[in-house]
Amino acid sequence: MDSKALSLAMPGIDDTLGRPAEYGLGWPRVSISERDPEKSEPLVAIRTGMAVNISCRPEWIDRVRTLAEELHPDLLFSPLGCYDLSRITLTVPARNSPEQGTGVWGPIPSYVADRSMWSPVNDNRPELLSNNQFGDVDFEIFWHCASSNVLTAFGVYDETELQALATVVDHGNDIWEIGVDVLQAARGNQLGSAVVSAAGNWVLDNGHLVYANAAAWNVPSSRNLRALGMEYACSGLVGLPAPFQQPPQPLGAPIPGAKMENRYPNWAMNGGIEDRAST
Repeated sequence: MDSKALSLAMPGIDDTLGRPAEYGLGWPRVSISERDPEKSEPLVAIRTGMAVNISCRPEWIDRVRTLAEELHPDLLFSPLGCYDLSRITLTVPARNSPEQGTGVWGPIPSYVADRSMWSPVNDNRPELLSNNQFGDVDFEIFWHCASSNVLTAFGVYDETELQALATVVDHGNDIWEIGVDVLQAARGNQLGSAVVSAAGNWVLDNGHLVYANAAAWNVPSSRNLRALGMEYACSGLVGLPAPFQQPPQPLGAPIPGAKMENRYPNWAMNGGIEDRAST
């Protein structure tokens, strides 16, 4: 783990947990605390190296602690860990949580950059969106982008149709987060790099840190952030209202044109997964 990236992210990690994290832990020791019921997410877990910090509802603490001390961090911060944590959070009612229960989503790798790390692309396609343009954005399409409390947004248009969007949100502690989406039909044209680069330049010009998440299965986004100079700081798990959220297969390819096939036949596809509902 890059120590500079972690040091930049520490204030944000502590704020997310709702308390100072313990960064010197070695598994099987974990740090777990009762979560403020005012926090919208009933469970948050952060991994930095081998240190695991968890904040969750008091009803779950004992069982979550037992699981976290049994599962190596490599397993806890994996689909297995999300499933096993969700066996707790979906079946044990928690005060101030949705009646339908809570599922655990992740792991979510987080990336950060300051000016010395940032490596933007030279691309003049993105434009700063006006209030009217932002008001016309369809957030069922650009659903990885923030729709409220947005500081600014950059987009790329094909004539009048929005092709790519990046939004910036202030999370406090100098951390301004970028969310990005590209129309499926427009992918492969480096539009994601272009809008993230424009948004990151704007963040740094305003004296703050560039922050973004890209799930490990989202290979193109992860490559994009790293190519722009962002470095891995930590990995997270978060409790979300049920139903349990299932990640897709990995996106992208190892190299352009690489032949890919499913290692397993159709019987290995999870037939219990429903299509994502409209939001």
